[in-house]
Amino acid sequence: SVSRTYILDSVAPSAPFFSSSNPVSPSSSLAPTLTGSAEANSSVEVFANGSCTTSLGTTTANGSGVFTFNPTPTANITNTYYAQATDAAG
Repeated sequence: SVSRTYILDSVAPSAPFFSSSNPVSPSSSLAPTLTGSAEANSSVEVFANGSCTTSLGTTTANGSGVFTFNPTPTANITNTYYAQATDAAG
C-alpha cells in the first residue's frame, strides 16, 4: 500500500508588511528596493497609493518569509506602497 500525506491549509496568510526601502526615503531614486515580511513561501502582490485595484507586480516570500520588490520607476512623486499575500489557502 502507498501512503500519502495531505496538508490542509484553510487559513489565509496574515497581511505582509514592509520593513525597509533602499534607498531610504526621501530619495532621488525613482525605483527603490522594498523589503518586507510575509508568510513563508507566499505570493506577495504590491500596490501603490491606496489603489489596491492596479497591481505593480508580485514577488514570492522566501522560506523565512522575507520578500523584496523593485517597483517600475515612476514619475517624481511620493508613493505609498501596500502589499497583499496569498498562499495555497487564498
